[in-house]
Amino acid sequence: MLKKITALMLAASVIIIAAAAIRSFSSSWTKRFPPKKTEPKQTETPAPIEKKNIELLPYSDTRLITSEEAAALSDQQLRIARCEITARHGKRVCSKETKKYFKSISWYHPSNNYDRASLSDIEKENVEILYKEELGRKQDAAKERLEEGKNGKDAKDLSSDYVDILTSFSYDDLSGKWISIEEDSDDTLVPKSTSVIEIREKDGIFYYVYYFVQIPICFTPEAAAEEGEASRVFCDCTTGLVTLDEDTGTITFYSGLSDEHPFFVFEYDVMSDRLIQTNDDKYQEIMVKNDDFKY
Repeated sequence: MLKKITALMLAASVIIIAAAAIRSFSSSWTKRFPPKKTEPKQTETPAPIEKKNIELLPYSDTRLITSEEAAALSDQQLRIARCEITARHGKRVCSKETKKYFKSISWYHPSNNYDRASLSDIEKENVEILYKEELGRKQDAAKERLEEGKNGKDAKDLSSDYVDILTSFSYDDLSGKWISIEEDSDDTLVPKSTSVIEIREKDGIFYYVYYFVQIPICFTPEAAAEEGEASRVFCDCTTGLVTLDEDTGTITFYSGLSDEHPFFVFEYDVMSDRLIQTNDDKYQEIMVKNDDFKY
């Protein structure tokens, strides 16, 4: 029994001595190699975007742009110069490319109250001059691609061979009013009944409002404007989400405000500068841009 007690006391002494040695070693190690202090991570505040008070074509509201001046601009500059004219009056730019540019412009203040009527005749004509230059370049490129046989899409029996060509089309040009027309019709007349699609943006989301408008008499645009809303009978009105592939010119309209149920699909036809419905073999609606159409 005495031997067992002696052995236990000896073992306890060894444990106590070992623990003391470990504490001493740990303390010595800590003094020689102190732990590194972890600095709290600082969240960097992004630098504010420097606003610039510049204009690409500062004279585009006072004199007409010459064809030589328009031809000297790059494709991107053509788009920016055209948007610049309407942006001065508060029109919102829509495509990523133009948003990025105008975000850095100090005088750009988009407004929900933009009215095309606020543009002067010179400004309207300059918008048309710049647009025709940009459209002409796209059409030339489409002709080259058609000759090369590089359509890029499945060929369809549509009103234009060029609707199959992969053609860029921007949200800036898609936004606004589109009205349906009959192929080979006189575009100077307002049809007795027409579909109207208004494409708008809210918080970066694009949606459409679709109207089917019945007009008792086939007015010219001037006569229709004089008759006003009294001449129209609204037969239908729907709304939903709309998306655009800006690289290919494919526009998809959805039933409701989600992208789960495609409603109809249009392709941008660069040669006629129109939208052509492509998802219905029996009926093919053709839409033309007309922001001045009143209903």
